[in-house]
Amino acid sequence: MYITIKELAEELGVSKPTISKAIDALGIQGNLRKVGNRFMLDETQVMAVKSQITQIYETEIEEKTQEKTPTELQKMQSETEKSLISLLETQISILQEQLSVKDNQIAAQSEQIKTLTESLHDTTAALTAAQALHAGTIQQQLTDKSDSSGANPENIMSKNETEQSKRSLWQRIFGKK
Repeated sequence: MYITIKELAEELGVSKPTISKAIDALGIQGNLRKVGNRFMLDETQVMAVKSQITQIYETEIEEKTQEKTPTELQKMQSETEKSLISLLETQISILQEQLSVKDNQIAAQSEQIKTLTESLHDTTAALTAAQALHAGTIQQQLTDKSDSSGANPENIMSKNETEQSKRSLWQRIFGKK
């Protein structure tokens, strides 16, 4: 999520030059994203700028407090506390939004993992069934092959008798094949 310098200034109730000074003080001006003629800050940069502005205000308050009377000091402290509270509330709001987005991402990933796990179980079951079917087919082929090749003794005897009847009388007497 990106925000312009103007939007950040309005949100914090400060001027654009104040935001620009904070950016310069942080040395992040080269890292800003430029869209058209506007500079955009990402969430990390916004947090850094807010912290920098808070420090600037605290320094200014310290300088002013040395010149002010006790009543004026209390008034300034109250205003400062209000602006700090506002700043912290804004940061909390941003962090809650980020947390919500992360929660949604985690829920989506959990659902995706569940779907993939179910698909894996289905695929495993299908592969197991296919493997069993294949094993049964091979066993049937082996059984059919042994039956047709004459593995039983009756078929063997009939083959020998057939071969012997084909030989001539002289071949049978002299044992030639």
